[in-house]
Amino acid sequence: MNGAEAVGLSALLFVGYLLVTADAVTVGAVTAAALLFHRLFTPLGILLVSFDDVQRAGAALARMVGVTTLDRPVPGTDRPPAGPVSITAKALRHSYDGAHPVLLDVDVEVPAGTSLAVVGASGAGKSTLAALLGGALPATTGTAALRTTPAPSTSARWLQACSATGSASSPRRRTCSPGPCATT
Repeated sequence: MNGAEAVGLSALLFVGYLLVTADAVTVGAVTAAALLFHRLFTPLGILLVSFDDVQRAGAALARMVGVTTLDRPVPGTDRPPAGPVSITAKALRHSYDGAHPVLLDVDVEVPAGTSLAVVGASGAGKSTLAALLGGALPATTGTAALRTTPAPSTSARWLQACSATGSASSPRRRTCSPGPCATT
């Protein structure tokens, strides 16, 4: 029983008591009214759960439509580099709301051909760090870059996604040169 149902049922029983003592209605009529009021909340609860399901379905549909509006890659043009890639991050900072930093002055260097495991408590910023290093999120300040010597088969489009940098005062711009990929 939720709060609204308890308050409503209590008010109905109190008014019913007053009406029964004044001989305006019978105890059976008050009991019937209380039971009908109580039974009203089951369909309302089902309706609210259904509304929640409809909202989730709408959000899922919006995500699916968003995927269908993406540009389709040209087959064979989005190849990663042939060799190992190193990851370098300097003074990375990130804040989702601009006031509370999630990451603060993080430096990471992962040499080409090696791997890195990031462990920590829930909410420590592991996923945020991965998103910054992968270029999915812009850094509030600092730089993150994937560096390699591009092979001739490496596409410029793939290399454009290889680094991320940012500051609170300047927009993010990506460039890619024949050497290590850089963002300015």
